[in-house]
Amino acid sequence: MKINITTYIDNEKLLFEKNMGDLVENEKNYILTYQDSKKNNFEIKIAKDASRADIIKDGVVLALSKKLQKTNYKTDFGIVSFNTHLQKINILEKNKFIQFEIDYKIYFSDTDKQDNKLKILVNRN
Repeated sequence: MKINITTYIDNEKLLFEKNMGDLVENEKNYILTYQDSKKNNFEIKIAKDASRADIIKDGVVLALSKKLQKTNYKTDFGIVSFNTHLQKINILEKNKFIQFEIDYKIYFSDTDKQDNKLKILVNRN
């Protein structure tokens, strides 16, 4: 299925990608899998109750929850560790489309933080 992903950092649109992937829905989660343009394998798990999300890139988990927590993320330069805090998740469904908005903060230090938002639109054919 078609997956459009828009990444915003500090309210500025940074990246827009169109990918093909899969969406699996179970009792508690939506699980989205795809490969990006750099051939990185992604799995995004979103709790249906909007309490948490995990962004898994090539096996490394960026964990997002309502509680501030230390987590890891894989970049082009290696794996980095920082604190994350989930602000909110919106899930909108209409006809054959489902949209996820994941708002979260990354804390690199006590004084350096970044607002992130992922908008994911899935066309369920």
